[in-house]
Amino acid sequence: MLASLLLVPAAAVAGPPKAAPAAAGAEGTPAPSGPAEKKDAPKPVLSVGDKAPPFFLKTVNAETVGKRRVVLEEYFKDPETKAVVISFFATWCAPCKKELPVLQKLYEKYGQAGLRVVVISIDKEQEALKGLKAFVAERGLTFPVVSDRFNLLARRYLGNATALPSLFIADGEGRIAVMHQGYPADGDPAAFLEADVRKVMGLDAAAEGAGTEGG
Repeated sequence: MLASLLLVPAAAVAGPPKAAPAAAGAEGTPAPSGPAEKKDAPKPVLSVGDKAPPFFLKTVNAETVGKRRVVLEEYFKDPETKAVVISFFATWCAPCKKELPVLQKLYEKYGQAGLRVVVISIDKEQEALKGLKAFVAERGLTFPVVSDRFNLLARRYLGNATALPSLFIADGEGRIAVMHQGYPADGDPAAFLEADVRKVMGLDAAAEGAGTEGG
């Protein structure tokens, strides 16, 4: 069950989704939600094994990362790249805010071993865009953060419905190996993202091989 999942139409992701007024029951109280009202996550545009769609976007925190723009293909041309995390977020998305520090810790831990991380803001509102740089700085993010203001890239990865947070991990050859939309019921991305990263980077397989040889 994916619990912490925000579904937003891609054509209307200018800000946080606004709750519609609840339907009234017989006595004027809010009517209980029934099974017919439940909405499933949209069918993914991409599948495991697909090539990650390329992109070229300006970096919000260029001074911190020393990179004015992110060209995804450059990561895959680098023989030292073992995995690339691509995550879509918005500044108003609470689950996304919980995911960002986890990604930062993973980047600090595995960056030297070949992990690349890039997060993509889909914020559209002027106030959010103006505050995006400060938002990133306050969280001490040292990996590239880019802006997809018109959600053109989001549509290539997510289709017409943007599920936040949405995270993809591509291997060193640019093929998607892991996809996540929302979090498991425990709501803790730290509980599974590190295992995913290690698997894609081949670190667990390498450790098992070393253990077998040592035995």
